[in-house]
Amino acid sequence: MEITNATQADLSEILRIERLGFTVEEAGTKEQYQDRINKLSTTFLVARIDDQVAGFVVGPAIKEKYVEDWMYEKTPDNLSEGGN
Repeated sequence: MEITNATQADLSEILRIERLGFTVEEAGTKEQYQDRINKLSTTFLVARIDDQVAGFVVGPAIKEKYVEDWMYEKTPDNLSEGGN
């Protein structure tokens, strides 16, 4: 297994995995994931097996202690230093 930063080239596989775990109403949209890849490039990781995306983890580096509901709708920018 290889862990790498997510890129826009991974988007279709990320969306496929997202839709396996969430209903259409709950799943992140293509636009939201494009934004997350752009804004959270250092904290959006994908796991690859034989060059295929097998999973991913994403979260912002923020001052808040917890990810809050609004962050799913509007991706915050990562802090340049520190954060949670």
